[in-house]
Amino acid sequence: MHGGLFPEHPDLAAVRNTLDVACGPGSWASEMAYTYPDMQVTGIDISENMIRSAQEMARVQRLENVHFQVMDATQPLGFADNSAVVSAKRVGPQSVRAGASMSCSAPAVTILP
Repeated sequence: MHGGLFPEHPDLAAVRNTLDVACGPGSWASEMAYTYPDMQVTGIDISENMIRSAQEMARVQRLENVHFQVMDATQPLGFADNSAVVSAKRVGPQSVRAGASMSCSAPAVTILP
């Protein structure tokens, strides 16, 4: 990933929650949690092995503001509506059912490619 955590440098001052869809081993979510300690970061992935790896990495790094859950991004996501940055960098549009990631549907939601 070149250029840092984001392709551009968005103003994240008001962002309190970040969702990383298809987080894999949690590298991006963990780096977000480290870089923005006041932000709550959640990573989801369908793979239990990836989530276990992500949880272990967060534990070793002593990151208390990042959490990982096994979740299928092709199904409605179980998150309350609120301001969030949603990163679906590894999920193609054909992989996510229309509206699946939009349970975080407040106008403040930003979806990153």
